[in-house]
Amino acid sequence: MHIKGTPKDMQVNPTYDDLLIEIVDYLEDRINKALNCGIDPLKISVDPGIGFGKSVEDNFKIVNNLEIFSTLKKPITLGVSNKSFIGKVLNREKDERVYGTVGANICGFLNGAKIFRVHNVRENHDALKIASEVLCH
Repeated sequence: MHIKGTPKDMQVNPTYDDLLIEIVDYLEDRINKALNCGIDPLKISVDPGIGFGKSVEDNFKIVNNLEIFSTLKKPITLGVSNKSFIGKVLNREKDERVYGTVGANICGFLNGAKIFRVHNVRENHDALKIASEVLCH
């Protein structure tokens, strides 16, 4: 998973020269390190780290451009569940962000995400299942 900085300082003015390229490069480096340590390549996925050293705008840009991470040839994991960027846009507290989470996950699914980290499993599962069925017909 990508993170800019550490949990203590990751949200202190996170800036990037090229957000998407920097994340791709970081994840590619982590994949190589994992492979060099003997990790089974089939057990690796990539997570752009929504909310971990990203602005609200950065998070939307990542979800909207997830297909760039397919160049890493690993499943894309998306973790938007109840994140603050959803709360800021909807003006909702953490426990009121399920619909925003579902919306962001559907967008992520349409842009290539295959694995979803969520709090409200049933709601997200149902929405993603319907999206998958619609696309298959």
